[in-house]
Amino acid sequence: MPAYAWEVTTPEQTSVNPWLPWSMVPNAIAESVPRAWIASASLGGAGTGVLTMVGNLVVPAGRLVSNMTMYSSTTAAVGQTNLWFALVRQSDNVVLAQTADNLDKGALGAAGGWANNSLLTLAYTTPWRAPSDTPVYGCLLQVATTVTTLRGYASIAGTIGISPFTVTSSTQTGITTPASLTSPVAYTAGFGTGLPYVALS
Repeated sequence: MPAYAWEVTTPEQTSVNPWLPWSMVPNAIAESVPRAWIASASLGGAGTGVLTMVGNLVVPAGRLVSNMTMYSSTTAAVGQTNLWFALVRQSDNVVLAQTADNLDKGALGAAGGWANNSLLTLAYTTPWRAPSDTPVYGCLLQVATTVTTLRGYASIAGTIGISPFTVTSSTQTGITTPASLTSPVAYTAGFGTGLPYVALS
């Protein structure tokens, strides 16, 4: 095992990406927003039953992605009935991995929804290994009366609408379970003014 991150020569010699030494998530492979850029402002997702797709993520060749993490902001979910993550390849919008539908994890509040101001990490049901450096979207699906707001970088309005989009959303609506998501994912132009935090590990 190399003594220092810059001595790493193969993907499996270390579980930590040497370029993300200060990530909020242990063993992070990629993250959309550096820790120092995360703002206190709340960012809205795509809304209930619509896939929020967060870019600015590249999985290095050979790395195995097993988990995804997002960071909620000040608004907790109310009446949440579906909550899961997915990984989508940017080049063709094919779904690479999905988590189970989760409403029983430690970050979820007793009221039955994602709590505010908390990191939520979910495991993909089948981990995915990148055959080459691969730009991806880290995706979130919520079905709730009130969806959880998100933390991230608050102002990137000038790049939102440039393809590949920094933040976009599915044109498919009424999504509920992971099985109900169509692959490849059809999406709209970018939206919003901020970049939610996503970490892959």
